[in-house]
Parts: sequence; structure tokens; C-alpha cells
Amino acid sequence: MLRKTQQRGFTVLEALVAVVILGSAVAAISGVLSTSLRNIGRAEEYERVTLLSRAQMNELLALPAWKDGTTWSGQWAGNYRWTARAEMAPSRDPQAGYVLVRMTVVAVWKTTRGEKTYTLETARIQRLAETIVTRS
Repeated sequence: MLRKTQQRGFTVLEALVAVVILGSAVAAISGVLSTSLRNIGRAEEYERVTLLSRAQMNELLALPAWKDGTTWSGQWAGNYRWTARAEMAPSRDPQAGYVLVRMTVVAVWKTTRGEKTYTLETARIQRLAETIVTRS
């Protein structure tokens, strides 16, 4: 009488196919994770620059008066630097006694893809007597 032999386990071909499928899945997942980590790093840099710029703007807002054409600059930790400029808006009513002054803070930092900038602006009304006009 002939006996049927039962096969147990996997053949070499089945094991090879399983390894190829798992390897492809791991490669795809690692690519997605790598991209996600890069994007998280960029988002953290933008958040850091936003917080630094807001803090700098708050410091400038504490000044009693902004003079037209005044420029400030500085550097934060690392490769982050900033410049700020106050500009008086043209007045429609020179007899009003008040003027609108715009403050612009520009933050610049270096990345692997070059320099990036972030601009933050605000304006405030102040007495014309506090604003020294420096334009010709």
C-alpha cells in the first residue's frame, strides 16, 4: 500500500516571496516615516521662528514711540536673525495730530534648502509729536 506523505512547513519559494513582500512593506513605511520626520522638523522651525518673532514684536511694542525710518536688528540663538523697521503711513489729515506707524519684523534662518524668511507686521497709532520724520 502506498502511503501519502504530508508536507509540513513552507517551501523555499514561498519563504522567498514572503520575505520580498515584507521587505517592500518595510521600505515603503520607512520612506513615509522619513518624509514625516522631515516635515515635523520644518514645522518645528516655523513654530520656533514664529514664537521668536512674536516675542521680538512684543518687545518693540513696549517702546514708547516708534520713529519713522528706524531700523533694529539682532540675532537669536543659532542661525536665526531678525530685522525690524518702523515706517510712518502717509497721513490724509495732517492736522489730526496722530499718525499710523507700521512695524515690520523679518526673521531669517538657514536650512538645508537655503535661507527662509518669516515676516510679521503690526501697526499702531501714536501722537505726531512723538514721531520724528526722517524722510526727505
